[in-house]
Amino acid sequence: MENVQDIICQLLKEIKEICESEKIRYYLGGWTALSAYCQKQCSEDMLLGHMMIHAEDADRMIEALEKKMPENRSLDHLKKNSDFPGFFLRYTAENTTAFEKEHFKGFQHYGISVHICFISSVLEDEKENGQYELLEEGLLSRFGDDRFKTERELEAQNYALECLKEHSASQLFDFWVKAHSVPSEKVFCRTKLKPRFSFEGDRSLLEKAGDYMLNGISFTMPEDMEAFFKGLYQRPYAVVFAEGIKYPKMMVSTIVPYKEFFDMLGNDPKSVILEYEKLREKQRDYLKEYAPSKRYMDKVWAQCNLEQKKVTLQKIYDDSCLERIQELFDSGDYEELYLLLEPWQEMNLYCKQKKLKREDFMVNSKLDQLVEQLGLGFELPS
Repeated sequence: MENVQDIICQLLKEIKEICESEKIRYYLGGWTALSAYCQKQCSEDMLLGHMMIHAEDADRMIEALEKKMPENRSLDHLKKNSDFPGFFLRYTAENTTAFEKEHFKGFQHYGISVHICFISSVLEDEKENGQYELLEEGLLSRFGDDRFKTERELEAQNYALECLKEHSASQLFDFWVKAHSVPSEKVFCRTKLKPRFSFEGDRSLLEKAGDYMLNGISFTMPEDMEAFFKGLYQRPYAVVFAEGIKYPKMMVSTIVPYKEFFDMLGNDPKSVILEYEKLREKQRDYLKEYAPSKRYMDKVWAQCNLEQKKVTLQKIYDDSCLERIQELFDSGDYEELYLLLEPWQEMNLYCKQKKLKREDFMVNSKLDQLVEQLGLGFELPS
């Protein structure tokens, strides 16, 4: 059973191998780089991977990924998806779910992902530079309710919509990449999505690279990581890492594919988000017309979430673990016994709280029998 971070590392590894075979320079970025530098492994709260390539390699990267990516993978970007919210690539594991239900971002695929961001030149023409930045913001700002947007977001949205009237999304992508592939001492790399990734610094930072380990896999990052993090966070990186990273409210599963999840709901991602927007609107007016649809979605997700818990616990509570439980009971080591049974008991309580049928999520029938036989006194909700 793989956890979220295992999936992210597998996606990163696949991108790395394609980059190396195509001789495309790459670096880990954002929180992914910070995890590798600080502890050589993904932090437990990391739900998204970041990688950086040079803007001039964008089309080669797209071509290589679409040609060589394994089964159950997808690549989403502005050149093929006019609703895509920015100038970056999203490489996704289709057999997983990672869905932010309260904000429509324009993605085609809602699985665990790595964002491939572009190291781009800062343009000498300040006006042109500002227009492209406004366009970046507008591609994201066009989603959501206009009543809750700032003046800047509305300005950016209108500018992006005007650009999309004059040019196709694919053309805008090509214009942006071409403009930002020129030689320049100052570079940036960003995505406007939250958690925000926005690096600015000197190109010289990228001239020397080193190998760093992440979950036992070697990846390339800038050699002077402290200078890189200074350009990324504008404050001590150790403080940033200690604070952790906060994601928007997301539904994440490594075993339930997002298509299966939406099939269970009987709806597509955009419609689900629009329903939630209506629900929040009604809740503001103290109406409960949409409560049944909310309860249904919450119940489906609770089942998906519990399915993942069950698979994880099935690997823990195998026959050898049952023998260990018996040994601890016989030796009177009840404190250790409690710790060993705690994850299983948490699942029981989760079933009870969510009013789910526990027999549908049985971990190991022998475990229940053993607990009852030993009279450990755990509550087994029906």
